[in-house]
Amino acid sequence: MMTSPDLYSSTHLDGRRVLLAEDNEVAQQQMLIVLRKLGADVDVSMDGREVLEQLQNEKYDLLILDIQLPPVHGIELVKEVRKTVSGGLKILGLTTMDYKGRALGAGMNAVLMRPVETVDLVSALLGLFEEDPAQGDRAAVAVNA
Repeated sequence: MMTSPDLYSSTHLDGRRVLLAEDNEVAQQQMLIVLRKLGADVDVSMDGREVLEQLQNEKYDLLILDIQLPPVHGIELVKEVRKTVSGGLKILGLTTMDYKGRALGAGMNAVLMRPVETVDLVSALLGLFEEDPAQGDRAAVAVNA
């Protein structure tokens, strides 16, 4: 298990562009703190249609998606994203319901159940990028057990 100081020692998100699609402002702020501490460059969207527009106009490395984001359900949104957005976009879904199988089947790379603990979020984020050959040195992460 990671200890507190180790949570933010990774450079896996340094310079990564992240689109956080979250309509709950408290959850948004909590995620922003973690993502920025990890070095990510973060944009925020509170609307599924806006997410599609942003992904078509900007290059992102990661989409963190509230699966219940209005007005488009996250499962349908991911299907559309996978059809229209090229590149190696990683998608992390967040949900309070058991959508894991459907979400992964639709094209998400990982799904976390809410409430999300910081250590689980950081572990999921590191896992999404640790096998990325484009990352070179950033692929090796020391995690205290």
